[in-house]
Amino acid sequence: MSVESFVLSAVYTDETPALKVKPEATNVEFTYVANERGIVITLNEEIARLEGTTLNFTVRNVRDMNGNESTPIVWTAFVKQNQLLWSGDSEISLEKPGGESAKFNATFVNESGKSENWILSGIPAWLTANATSGTLLAQSSKTITFTVSESLPTGKYEQTIYLTGNNNISEPLTLYITVAGDKPDWAVNAADYEGTMNVIGNLVILGKMSQDEDDIVAAFIDGECRGVAKPEYRQRYDNFYVTMDIYGDLEEDGKNIEFRVYDASTGTIYPLVNVTTPEGKNTISFKSNTLEGRYTDPVIFTTTDDVEQIINLNKGWNWISFSVKPKVFTPTSVFAQTNGKVNFIKNVQNSAIYDASNGWFGKLTEMNNTEMYA
Repeated sequence: MSVESFVLSAVYTDETPALKVKPEATNVEFTYVANERGIVITLNEEIARLEGTTLNFTVRNVRDMNGNESTPIVWTAFVKQNQLLWSGDSEISLEKPGGESAKFNATFVNESGKSENWILSGIPAWLTANATSGTLLAQSSKTITFTVSESLPTGKYEQTIYLTGNNNISEPLTLYITVAGDKPDWAVNAADYEGTMNVIGNLVILGKMSQDEDDIVAAFIDGECRGVAKPEYRQRYDNFYVTMDIYGDLEEDGKNIEFRVYDASTGTIYPLVNVTTPEGKNTISFKSNTLEGRYTDPVIFTTTDDVEQIINLNKGWNWISFSVKPKVFTPTSVFAQTNGKVNFIKNVQNSAIYDASNGWFGKLTEMNNTEMYA
């Protein structure tokens, strides 16, 4: 008999799986009284310390009438004594547009037979309540109106508010607040094109794999949107993938495709996106009836540090400021995409005028992101 030898190689990584912390068992102070018929156990602990815990009881050295010792008697009990509770679900989800305030209500009830003095804690600076403390009569309820500040930046927020009553037990109310940014109007009409290709990829935003199904990846040919997709979770591969249909005409085969990304968690648009194909190429060209990338070997979309700010201008005067800093901060560069529709700009000191023949001229030759402009 021969024995085959083999080598097992291992790759070490700093990334570790998420593990649950093992519950710790601690002793509880108690006293008891027993007779021939039963045993009464009194727990000598604060109510708040025991709330929401599981108690494990073990009674040993119990003998019958003839002196025979039984095996230990074991049972458990879950402690739920608080009578001041949030009504219904203990989670609230809310989505609001950026720059606008929003309101929602939460109700709690006193199910006990006595009045409860209550107080709310854990309220962040961007959230206000029409009442934060008071007294609630027995068998009654109280509705609190919360207001989310209009100044809360774009993003997703998770916050837990606590309701505490006479027994010093804190009942949590978890809030999931989404502040939506200005989503780009990227869209494509598939019926306008005779050809299509498919791309399967992963999205990486600032070095982190996207797991947000509200993020958007869009494909462009000659500045025109030709495909839109969002990350979706694929259980078979335990990962999030962007599966995109990209449309074009047959005579456009070979044209380079550019990609842009919208990060829903910050409301940021990334106009420059690097791509890496399974073959190691850094570009993707349109070719009808082809597939680029696979679930086992996807295309990688990686955002750069460049971001995009969209400013909507109305007819007449507009007050604007910039939250980004262009590499070239001249009026010619800033207003390059307005097609000559902006013809006058000024700040407190200087101004510039647009002429269709000569472009921008005037004393305002350099702009910045610390001032406002009209």
